[in-house]
Amino acid sequence: MPLLSCAFCMVAAGLAGAHAEPLATAGTDAGNASEAAAKGPPARSLHLVAALGGYASLGGPAGYGPMLAVDLLPGGAVGRYGLRGEWRGYRGESAGSGVVALLYEAGASRPQLALNLMAELGLSDDGKLIMGAGVETCLWMLGPLGISTVGDVRVIADGLDSRPALSLALAIHLGR
Repeated sequence: MPLLSCAFCMVAAGLAGAHAEPLATAGTDAGNASEAAAKGPPARSLHLVAALGGYASLGGPAGYGPMLAVDLLPGGAVGRYGLRGEWRGYRGESAGSGVVALLYEAGASRPQLALNLMAELGLSDDGKLIMGAGVETCLWMLGPLGISTVGDVRVIADGLDSRPALSLALAIHLGR
């Protein structure tokens, strides 16, 4: 355990040092920095991603199945917020479930990595309300092609028989 905490401290110190300004140039661009701060952050661009994969779930109506999702982060005036539509299939003859999620891009190292927080609301195949929250991580590997993971907790509301479901999804995604 001490080795792990020491490694964490070294990584944190390296990250902090990577953002530090060199002493030789400190203060020389003070006018430019204040101008950039007055302009605010640059406008965010549109991000549209389609993902196809599968999921595994503990609890809920299905243990595993296919998953299809589309993320839309329009950028501009809405900034880091966006929407996600997702369908998860169940085993057998069932139609599966569909949810719509409000996304918040909590962190990004564009163009390679993005981390989104989600608040989900939807319906199961038998008309029961689904509510949940989760985290999506998108990693682009080759141009617009990449991998995404989603971890979420959902509650399928059915009166006194409401049940939680913890799931993990893995998908190949296309888009930026």
